[in-house]
Amino acid sequence: MVLELMDALDFPAEWTTPSGSRFTGEEAMTFYLRRMAFQNSLLNLSNEEWKAQPSALSEVFTIVGRWMYEHHTYRLLQTGISKWSGRVAQYRDKVSELTGFRHERFGIFAFVDGTARETARPGR
Repeated sequence: MVLELMDALDFPAEWTTPSGSRFTGEEAMTFYLRRMAFQNSLLNLSNEEWKAQPSALSEVFTIVGRWMYEHHTYRLLQTGISKWSGRVAQYRDKVSELTGFRHERFGIFAFVDGTARETARPGR
């Protein structure tokens, strides 16, 4: 599955961090997905299956995240809800079917997915 995802995203086959650590594309994608899916410290993750220093894992996570944002965010930002509005009823029905939740006036047709959006972060 990871290889198909990498192919679909035109994901680079090799990654080199600013400090010189090297990762294969499969390692970088797998680590990125693992880090996004579960909240673990980089120290815990470095002790799992990735035999890399937490600092190298932090770097590869950062550069993969930037690459994903730079190469694929336009798909989300340049296509407003109007692109999907014709399918809302279909999505609502599928969510209702899978969850068993149905409401006469309102229906759930989407879930918060963690899409990256710029956020103001006030300083001191």
